[in-house]
Amino acid sequence: MTFKAVRIIHNIITRIDFSFLAEFFRLAGIYVVECIDNDEDESPYQNKEDCFDVTIDTCGSDKAFEFGPAIDFGEIKAEINKTENIRQWDQKQQIDVLKKALEQIAISLGEPPPGGVWDILVQTYVMHDLVLHSLNLQYYFKKASFAVENAQMVFESTQRFIKPMLKNINLDESERRYLEYAQIYSKTKVNAGCKFMDQELKFPIKELADECIECINRYPEFSNLKVLLGLCYEHDPVYASKAIRALACALEEENVYCYSSHIYYWIGKQYEAYKANWDDAVKNYEASYKRKHKYKNIYKIAIAQRVAGEYEKSIDSFKCIIDKLQEKIKLNMLDPLEIEYYFKSKAMVATIYFNDLRNYLGAIEFGEDLFRNYEQLINEGHYYTQFYGESAESYRHLTSQRLDAKRVRSILYYSYHYLGLEEKALKYMNMKDHE
Repeated sequence: MTFKAVRIIHNIITRIDFSFLAEFFRLAGIYVVECIDNDEDESPYQNKEDCFDVTIDTCGSDKAFEFGPAIDFGEIKAEINKTENIRQWDQKQQIDVLKKALEQIAISLGEPPPGGVWDILVQTYVMHDLVLHSLNLQYYFKKASFAVENAQMVFESTQRFIKPMLKNINLDESERRYLEYAQIYSKTKVNAGCKFMDQELKFPIKELADECIECINRYPEFSNLKVLLGLCYEHDPVYASKAIRALACALEEENVYCYSSHIYYWIGKQYEAYKANWDDAVKNYEASYKRKHKYKNIYKIAIAQRVAGEYEKSIDSFKCIIDKLQEKIKLNMLDPLEIEYYFKSKAMVATIYFNDLRNYLGAIEFGEDLFRNYEQLINEGHYYTQFYGESAESYRHLTSQRLDAKRVRSILYYSYHYLGLEEKALKYMNMKDHE
């Protein structure tokens, strides 16, 4: 069974189901089209019928049958376990639900039943709990932590687990590409962990890139391998130009589809971090946002607007991020990365009011609001309990450590001080760091 892209529909309640499915398909190199039920801010690029091969619906959405049949993941789950939270299931149940979903995909595509490669990928994914470790590398990026260290070790174990499987001569050649992709993908995750932990890269970039190039030559139509090549080059400025070229090559084929959003985003990051070319970085972040209205894209654009001196536009963009997260805030379902962007967005509005506009009342409004609720979002957030279970408190603490409360406290102190409100200013001078 071969296919290129899957559309997964979810809502706030079924977002963990989405992540469980999405990270599995990403391991195999399948593009994921995320569709959020009742989202009125969808990009027009998401409503292209030729953008995906199959739809999986996790929430009984009215959007499910817009483009033909859809696979009802809720129905598949109900056959295996009535407990809604898939993170509470045992490994056998998680394996069964993925296998049944793959069987339904094969039927939907009119393809033969999924072969041995898909069985190996399912086993690999579930046995190593890769949904946890994939998301932790996203949630706790750039900084050393137990979450990153654990993810690094697990992905190293994953690539070792896959290696002997590739020697199996009985594997379906048309499916083999997905297993080869998964091994290189796992190595890039190990290197990401090394970078975040400030360690030497486990897999030398040139050797890893050469391995990926060999796969590209074997499977030239497998465009996600070109994206993966860009990620092989990601962590060294010496290779920035090669990373951009690889990602741009993938765009030649995928530019018109919404999942090209993340390709543009990674190109933007390369320009921003290594090429010192802010204008090209911004162009790519804008192209990324045009294809998928994600808060990370808006954040980059907001930063660019501030750099350009467009302070009111920048404030509006940061407020847009805050607004996009309101529904999840109401349900206490922000994930760690969303909490971080919520915090950073409010902190940036306070910073612009304080540093750039000298509007101390505006700085106080956003700074005070942030201090009133950010700890509650972490400590009472249901997402931590649902996703991390008994380890929730450790991850709540890790999120708190990543937020620069000291900077916001300083803004509040000086804002009150400059307004002559010394008693309120002293409150923030004497406050202990929330780190």
